[in-house]
Amino acid sequence: MGGRIIQPHLYDTQRDTRRGKKTVPTPPINRLPPEILAELFVSCAAVHPYAPATISRVCKRWRDIVSDWPRVWYHLFLDEEERGIRSLQRQCELWAAHSSPLTFDVEINMAHVDVMLAVLSPLIPHIARWRSFKVQGNWIEHIQMSNIPGRTEDEPLALERIDIFIDEDMKDEVARAPFRPTRDTFQFIEGQFSMQLYMSTLPERYFLEPMQVTTLIIQDNSDVIHPVKLLKLLTAFPQLQTLRVAGWPQTEMYDYTSAPVVSLPHLVELALRGLLSTRALLSHLHAPSLRELNLGLLNVDHRLSDEFDYESGDSEDEAQDYSQSPSSDHATGMGLRSLIRRCNPPLELLYMDYADMRTKDFQWCFDRLPKLQIFGIVASDMSDNVIRLLAPYRESDEGEGVEMRLRLPSLKTLVLRNCQRLSGEAVVDTLRSRVQYTDQPRWKVTLSTLQHVQIANCDGVRDPYIQTLRDILGPRLTP
Repeated sequence: MGGRIIQPHLYDTQRDTRRGKKTVPTPPINRLPPEILAELFVSCAAVHPYAPATISRVCKRWRDIVSDWPRVWYHLFLDEEERGIRSLQRQCELWAAHSSPLTFDVEINMAHVDVMLAVLSPLIPHIARWRSFKVQGNWIEHIQMSNIPGRTEDEPLALERIDIFIDEDMKDEVARAPFRPTRDTFQFIEGQFSMQLYMSTLPERYFLEPMQVTTLIIQDNSDVIHPVKLLKLLTAFPQLQTLRVAGWPQTEMYDYTSAPVVSLPHLVELALRGLLSTRALLSHLHAPSLRELNLGLLNVDHRLSDEFDYESGDSEDEAQDYSQSPSSDHATGMGLRSLIRRCNPPLELLYMDYADMRTKDFQWCFDRLPKLQIFGIVASDMSDNVIRLLAPYRESDEGEGVEMRLRLPSLKTLVLRNCQRLSGEAVVDTLRSRVQYTDQPRWKVTLSTLQHVQIANCDGVRDPYIQTLRDILGPRLTP
């Protein structure tokens, strides 16, 4: 503003003898039009980051001017080193409200990289108005939002995706030198406007405002994902359509009594990879729109220590089929059972890569997945008992006059890779009987027939059987 501001309360007062009241002369600065005062306040905001809030406490007139002049709030400075998360969040809400509808700059002094998402969560809904994003402290970055590659000027930015990369060593690394991300925090990935976060642990749900992002990717490189903490985190993302979580197997036992059931009504794609807490996650999700489920790297040869209340299906598998990973097979199967039992999702794709279930779980699930179109499994110990589940069948008490039944009536694509316990005879017999049944014209409307079959590196299905399958399936058998 230039010069020293003389506050109203410093003026001498005079007594109005006629009214018996004191009168306060109007200070010269308050005689200025509000437009000029507002521009003076803008200049103050350029000098000190907290000027708008400070000025608004001087008097009602100044507070009204500051509140009604969005340009005063053009620069938001968040000092995470000096202030707590809740205080910073209130500051974000204040600046976002008063700067509307204008753009504003966001600047953060970071002391702890793990709290960036929490601090910024109240600002995420207003990201279309961010002019720049600058970080200093133990994280160094500066982004002009208008220069983000892939951005189109005619479409306002809206955060659609968050990628969280977890590395437990990061806390020590930033203590030695500031972190300079090799990829911008904000960028477009697979056509979605994304926020890339590097942390030493999962964000705390307690500090997060609910966010409207539709895609959440979590990559844990340090074995720190606690399943209950993950489930609580997911409650902050009610609009998720895609969720992918990858981690490292853990051996410790967890208490799931505090785990919430997470409702994700719009979730379409779920991918879990490398987590031994798969049963816990699947058992606590309500995802009635889920169409794609990818499970990978879940098999382990040791006994899982997690304890759950006994549920239907927890008994031993009557088939007694051999498995190198019986404990994880049990956990995966029971998790999938719980998911299907809770919300009956219209699954169209189930892909299991080094993930397995017991024979009884395959049968239970196949009986309840009428819309499944794609089933793929890699490196499974599944036996002939499982592949034979795909053949037409009658119940044991049904005679020849009863129409045969078919599990997975919508199945169009079948992928079997590195399934070493399957025999060529069982595969040939099953697929022959299935396509002979589903290829009949009478089933054209009610049943799907196989259109793509891939069988690779299954030791029991050697060349003579492959040739027989080629004769049966023709071009439907793909390399």
